[in-house]
Amino acid sequence: MNAAQKVIRIGVAGLGRAGKFFHCEAISDCAQFELAGVQDVRLEVSSQVASQYKCRHYESYDELISDPSVDLVVVAVPTRDHYELAIQAIKRRKNVLIEKPFATNPGQAKEIFEEGVKAGVFVGAYHNRRFDPDVLALRKILQSGVLGEIVKLSIHLHSFSRRNDWQTFRSMGGGAVANWGSHALDWCFYLFGCDIRLSQARLLQALNSGDAEDSFVLLLEVGSTLIEIEFFNCAAIKLPRWHVVGQFGTALSEGNAFKVRYCDPARLTPLESDSNGASNGTYAINEDLAWTEETIPWGHWDNRPPFLEMLYGHLVNGQPVAVTPEEVLGQIELMEEIRKHPIRLLKQPVNAC
Repeated sequence: MNAAQKVIRIGVAGLGRAGKFFHCEAISDCAQFELAGVQDVRLEVSSQVASQYKCRHYESYDELISDPSVDLVVVAVPTRDHYELAIQAIKRRKNVLIEKPFATNPGQAKEIFEEGVKAGVFVGAYHNRRFDPDVLALRKILQSGVLGEIVKLSIHLHSFSRRNDWQTFRSMGGGAVANWGSHALDWCFYLFGCDIRLSQARLLQALNSGDAEDSFVLLLEVGSTLIEIEFFNCAAIKLPRWHVVGQFGTALSEGNAFKVRYCDPARLTPLESDSNGASNGTYAINEDLAWTEETIPWGHWDNRPPFLEMLYGHLVNGQPVAVTPEEVLGQIELMEEIRKHPIRLLKQPVNAC
């Protein structure tokens, strides 16, 4: 079988929302991959999913990674168990794709990658959301340079939602920073590179139980650019997800498009400030900047196929990976630094008896 015809057989471990929707469904819809089988500690769940996708039902993780026909193992279990399951698969010489966040701490993440190199297998993180249409559209806007140097980028992730599963416990690798912060940090690395530093972090628990944060505000820096990320699960009215302020223009997300307004810097009047000069009674000089306004739609598409296409291209043809180990390690290191900050607990509602 030549490279163009090769089909990658995948076994999925962990059949929660991510395992079933983001992996099993997407794999079964992609001709370059085959869902070899599934495994979950809840045998009734794995049996049902195996029947749904007409694939093998593994009764244990060891049985999955011992199957010689499996080319790649997807680790989609709770984050706490990513390290152990990834190392076990690597020792069986399996390629491994790990659901985000990749690991619970930088030490685990580094060891997983190092063991993968020693074994000569692929190890990667599943960050499909860097292929979200709004992220790709914004990347093109930034690369065009029409906004000038970026002064500040704001990301607002707002909803009113509560949960009571394993994601509400730090011991399980849960919390909003790990769950949604990993997406937002990956966007920042994709848009600005790896040299991102944490300036401030505020963690809150507003609505959930458990001991993990359910909301956060982060202030990051990259070069002279400020990046602000807000995640609130108690926002009854949302702000636009994206607001980007550049030297010469601004981009704002509205609906399924970016509204962009910018000027030609060549039209700016040369200035020579005089600290002794008196004000003429105005706050700014009068300039005819002939603003350009554009609406840039980003459409709708599934972010999973582009990730799988890059994964296939890397495994079969040696093409670049979708997310580099340097980006993954940078994200995990930032999340570790963020989680060192205390969680402010808001007063919880008391249920009436």
